[in-house]
Amino acid sequence: MLTDGEKTVNNSPKANKRGSRKKGEMRNPHSWRDSRMKRHDKYNFEVKIDYNLEENRKKNDYALDAYFFVPEVLQINRETYSNKQFFSDIHVRSRFKTPQMTLEGIMNTENNLSPIYKINIRLNKIKNGISSKEINNRLTYELKLLGCMIRANFRDQFNYFLKQNKALHHSEGFLEQFLTYLNKIQNLQKEKEILREEFSAVQIASEIRQAFDFVDDFIGYQIMRRLTISLNHFTKEDYDQESHIKIRKKIINLINSEQEHRESFQTHLNLKKNSKNESFAYWWGILKKFVQGILYLDIKKKKEKSASLQFFHSIAAGVAMFVSIYITILVSQHYQQNSIPYILALVLGYMLKDRIKENIRWISNKTVGILFPDKKQEFIDIRHGIKLGKSKETMHFITWDEIPAEIINIREASNKSIIEREGKPEIVFKYKRRIELLTENIKSVHQRSGDVNDIIRFNVRKFIQYADDPTDYELMWYPEKKEIRQEEYHKVYHMNVIFRMKEFDENENEKIFYKKIRVVFDQNGIKKVKKPIFTL
Repeated sequence: MLTDGEKTVNNSPKANKRGSRKKGEMRNPHSWRDSRMKRHDKYNFEVKIDYNLEENRKKNDYALDAYFFVPEVLQINRETYSNKQFFSDIHVRSRFKTPQMTLEGIMNTENNLSPIYKINIRLNKIKNGISSKEINNRLTYELKLLGCMIRANFRDQFNYFLKQNKALHHSEGFLEQFLTYLNKIQNLQKEKEILREEFSAVQIASEIRQAFDFVDDFIGYQIMRRLTISLNHFTKEDYDQESHIKIRKKIINLINSEQEHRESFQTHLNLKKNSKNESFAYWWGILKKFVQGILYLDIKKKKEKSASLQFFHSIAAGVAMFVSIYITILVSQHYQQNSIPYILALVLGYMLKDRIKENIRWISNKTVGILFPDKKQEFIDIRHGIKLGKSKETMHFITWDEIPAEIINIREASNKSIIEREGKPEIVFKYKRRIELLTENIKSVHQRSGDVNDIIRFNVRKFIQYADDPTDYELMWYPEKKEIRQEEYHKVYHMNVIFRMKEFDENENEKIFYKKIRVVFDQNGIKKVKKPIFTL
């Protein structure tokens, strides 16, 4: 979680309960760099939250609170939007962060942390007649991890180069740096060819060869994609010096080489002219899930809340039945059967029984909602049968009086008027996620992985069902032209979401981080996700 230069708050436990801080300290949301918040598609926005594993702790404990400020006109409230509906709209996936390594480190055959090193060890065992299900499973795992690590390396390195190139594209030193990296990609292509020859041995099981084909296709697509983006960048008009031309030729040669290689084993990821290329999207989804699936934590769901509700509901039924039987016996001792008073008394007893049952059920629902989370999960490692951690999630609507003062300050920091809240009333609900990671268990089975991130995707379809038409018109008088014209305006809605991350140490002291986003949408879906600037 922590990065150099971050300002955090480390208060006493007593002060933390009040949400206070020392005078003069600031919680700067932009120091919370381990996060990504963006529009994913028409109806979903996505938030990525990182949890760093501190190895000196037995467990790493985090609490994530998200406060949703929803315009009241959208009719999202306790009566119309239940916990069940909320958890059908939110999708949380927990995964290990991809281990970071340079291309040199990945291709270093003597680096015992490199997937290629571990792949070669298991290939040699198979060559020498040692084969088992465990070896095959581990070989597949290392192949997938190789694809993940190369993808992460390409993403970070190319983004860095292209970002730096905007300011340094005439610097010979920088261009030589980029050319050196392209040479490393060429070495990677040669390494893939060597591995393909190794995996073509008859002794290699067919499913392992197919796993290599998938990973090779996945890596090849990453090479093609990043190089094509770079080539497009280096073909602009002001990229005309000799070093630019040299880089363009190098990129084109690498692309051509990769295309020839992919055609040799009939890649699944082919884009064709004048085609909808549905097979491309289909196979890319398969390859992506196949390779990156190893990073996702296996989940075991717990249903403590539903079991507790069943228990309380059984008690409610028992108490109601006891009252009914008791009234029946009491009435039969005082009134003659089949008499009007007898029948009226039994009806009253039945009504009382029904109300007692429903009231106890209502009280138990509220009690269980307070005592137990809406969702509880355990993170496990299926291969070793080890528990890696757990998470708890709850959601409930809150009043403005229940919102912490600093959250209100962040929400209203962008208001242009002190009465703006009154003119734009909002309903607020809170989503809370508590996550606990068991350090020793994770390190015992994952040498190269440890840090975890949540990818939270939220769907707004239910939020726009009562939205107005996105476009309307208003008449305007233009005195300079002495005419009335009809002008178009667009109706959008702002849903502000404020995230508060608490990181706990073993003494329950807190370090607190904030982040705010504004989801702008209309009746047709999400238009954009903004990150307003604020300070506390």
